[in-house]
Amino acid sequence: MDRGGIFDADLAVETPLARAISVGGRFGVFVATRPDLVGVPLDLSLRLRFARGRAWLSGRGGLYLNFGGGSVLLGHVAIAFGLATRSLTVGLEVAYLEPSPLIGLRLGWRL
Repeated sequence: MDRGGIFDADLAVETPLARAISVGGRFGVFVATRPDLVGVPLDLSLRLRFARGRAWLSGRGGLYLNFGGGSVLLGHVAIAFGLATRSLTVGLEVAYLEPSPLIGLRLGWRL
C-alpha cells in the first residue's frame, strides 16, 4: 500500500541497562497522507551507543493504533542508525509498517 508521506511525533522514555545499552518505549501521533490515516504509535525499543556516545543503532517494534479506517492495529518494526550530540539526534530509519516498507529521517531533542 502506498502511504504517501507519514509524519510521526513521539515522546520516548529510555532507561540504561549498561553503559552503552538502553531500553525504552514511545507513544505519540502519526498522520499519513495516502490514504488519510491518523493514529497512535506504541513501540518498545533497544538502543546501542558507540563512538563515545556520538553514534547509535536502535531497533524497535510494536503496534500503531489506526483511527483512519481499515485495520485498527498495524504491526511496526524498525532499525535506525545515526549521530547524536548532547541534545540533538539525527538518523535514518528503515521500517515496516503493515503492509508496506518505509524509509525515513529521524530527528530528536533530549529534554
